[in-house]
Amino acid sequence: MILFSICSIGPIQQKIGSIPMSKLLRVGELSGVVVRFPFDQFDSRGMIPVKRLEVLDLFELAEVFSNARPKLYAEKGTGFDVYATLFGLENVFKKFIVEQAAFPLTRESASEAVKAIDSVLLEYFFKDSTREKFKDGLDISSEMNTWFLYGVRAKLEQFRHVLAVECRKSETYFIERVAGFDLPMLLHSADENIHHIIRPFVPKAALEEIREAGRCLALENYTASGFHTLRGLEVVISAYYKAVSNKDKEFRSWHDYVEALEELAVGTDGTRPKYPSSKAAAMIDRMRELDRNPLMHPSDTLDEMSADSLFKLGIITITELAKDLRDMASQRELKLIAKDGEVV
Repeated sequence: MILFSICSIGPIQQKIGSIPMSKLLRVGELSGVVVRFPFDQFDSRGMIPVKRLEVLDLFELAEVFSNARPKLYAEKGTGFDVYATLFGLENVFKKFIVEQAAFPLTRESASEAVKAIDSVLLEYFFKDSTREKFKDGLDISSEMNTWFLYGVRAKLEQFRHVLAVECRKSETYFIERVAGFDLPMLLHSADENIHHIIRPFVPKAALEEIREAGRCLALENYTASGFHTLRGLEVVISAYYKAVSNKDKEFRSWHDYVEALEELAVGTDGTRPKYPSSKAAAMIDRMRELDRNPLMHPSDTLDEMSADSLFKLGIITITELAKDLRDMASQRELKLIAKDGEVV
């Protein structure tokens, strides 16, 4: 399960209305960005980044916060306990400020708490603002009254209330596991479903389409997943035709590709060439008739099972074409190495 959060929700809610979240998510390429929303005013790509919410960090903050409260609210405590508690709180608050962009108001509250803690540490524990040496004569093991912590206590309570409010208003979602797939792989590297041995022979544009198809499948955007799968396969079909024909030609339809491949398969002297293989043409024609053509109709959509099947069939078909592309590349290399029986 992957959890993610929208960093700023006001303008987004006005835009999306009642449209399901899974229909709007898109994947970004920036570090830490899981998905993106498609709205023009947010960045140069027309998307707003949606980043992963590290739930464990919030749990660790809650642990430190919970352990600190009894020591800060006690009437007395040792100097070491007070110092260690304040130091621990300061560290987790600073980490929260840097990493938790999903809670802008709470980050401001955390900054105020850090200032209050720093003020107490400087006044009662450290010699100067460098915080390198304790005050002269300070006995860190002695007991001290904790009345001077009232300012820190007030900031902690403020932080707690602000975080509670922002948590209630935070748009936080989780992505359920898709049966038969590793969820992080679907979100970030779905092209790894193509075997690594033949992946170098698949055009980069096709690999990107497969990555997009995997992301859409993970985010329950099933029809979009089907489109990206078929787009990726079409890129490979084009590369396959160019490899077997030695012609840089594009066709308007898959039917034209199938006819052209079948014509090449006949051969010029009646002898069937090894490439294109009859299996490749048959698999492309099967995908064309049963998957691509129906999906092009505006009224046709895919559900989870259909998108899952189409994605897997697309991977299988790409694999068969890529195997031929690999073998053809290998044959060309052998011809270059052994031209006229001599190494060239």
